[in-house]
Amino acid sequence: GGRFDARMDHLVLAVQRREALATLTDALADLDEPVAIGAQAAQVLGSTLAASRVGYATVDADGDTVHVERDWTAEGVASAAGTKRFRDYGRFAEDLLRGDTVVIADVRTDPRTAAHAQAMAALRVGSLINVPIVEERRLVALLFVHDEAPRQRADEDVALTRDFALRTRTAVERVRAARALRVADGRFRFLDELNRAAGAADDADAILVLTTRLAGEY
Repeated sequence: GGRFDARMDHLVLAVQRREALATLTDALADLDEPVAIGAQAAQVLGSTLAASRVGYATVDADGDTVHVERDWTAEGVASAAGTKRFRDYGRFAEDLLRGDTVVIADVRTDPRTAAHAQAMAALRVGSLINVPIVEERRLVALLFVHDEAPRQRADEDVALTRDFALRTRTAVERVRAARALRVADGRFRFLDELNRAAGAADDADAILVLTTRLAGEY
């Protein structure tokens, strides 16, 4: 009957969500660019949730300016890539800064976005999920899910989006840390080789030539 069908639907969705997390984990292991990581997470999550648009965005220190390098969109939906400001789309930046996930089922009626419904409509956003990444009391990034029409998302959809946001941020920071380590190692090797080569140089001109050559190599 209907109750059995509902249970089966729930089980199928649960399996799909677990598979999405496994797919994300495998995909992120092979990526070493922050933009590519965000784009991959958006693609997997967007497909799983049958959303209109999903993206990973970074937030400036002002807490209002948002940068979307690359997002995922369903067929026929325009990208929202570029620079945006929270204030142009509603009053929910404070919620994000507190670390609260923002879930809005209808941007036309929710008090945080109703006054900006026209701007939302221009982006073809009828409902949304925004999961914040807050570090040292500053909003640094967020993962967003847009639906073109009003939509009441299940708690499991919101939880999955949170999982994706955390895993995406962790992967991005891992890549950045590895890159910073490579840069620091390169600088150390540059200075060490320059010090040894300069000790064997005859004059200032020779040291300058050595410095220029080594700088080009590193």
